[in-house]
Amino acid sequence: DITETYETYRKILQHLQWRCARDRWVLKAPTHLRTLDALLAVFPDACIVQNHRDPLLSLASVISLRITMLKPAVAEIDMPRLTRWISEDNAEWLQRGLETRQRLGQEERFFDVYFNDFQRDPIDVVRRLYRHFDLPLPDEALSRMKKFMANNPRGKHGAHQYSFEDYGLDMAEERERYASYQEHFGIESEI
Repeated sequence: DITETYETYRKILQHLQWRCARDRWVLKAPTHLRTLDALLAVFPDACIVQNHRDPLLSLASVISLRITMLKPAVAEIDMPRLTRWISEDNAEWLQRGLETRQRLGQEERFFDVYFNDFQRDPIDVVRRLYRHFDLPLPDEALSRMKKFMANNPRGKHGAHQYSFEDYGLDMAEERERYASYQEHFGIESEI
């Protein structure tokens, strides 16, 4: 049971903010989908934002990042084994998250963000997110977001280069692995 780990996590967060209290924490970790029950038991007022993208594009990105992290520490990478494991692992936490959401039946606690919508109009997505969770969105915050986007256009610091085809996975097999997730959330295949 990972609940105790989340309790420790909560204490660490409380210690980190003890001199500068905030109304809420904003944390990013898609792997929390694997353990939503424990997370929601420890953080009962949590609002969950789940990002969605063609899982095969996401998978290629995750594989690329994990390889980048492993290279300095591992002499030789068994690429077929690693890519298969990463795909199985990602599919498992997406499926667990979906099953937990369905079992809880508390969709008001969740807001789904689709990658292409966010790329097209991030401010609209942010407005809808705040409205969904009944949170105030001050004009000053919107202004800062717009300024940040203007000063940091996509690709400003280069681009993360990756391709699904680079990792030797079978597209039909991977589509099947992620089919229920894509179907449930209406995610179109882009590759």
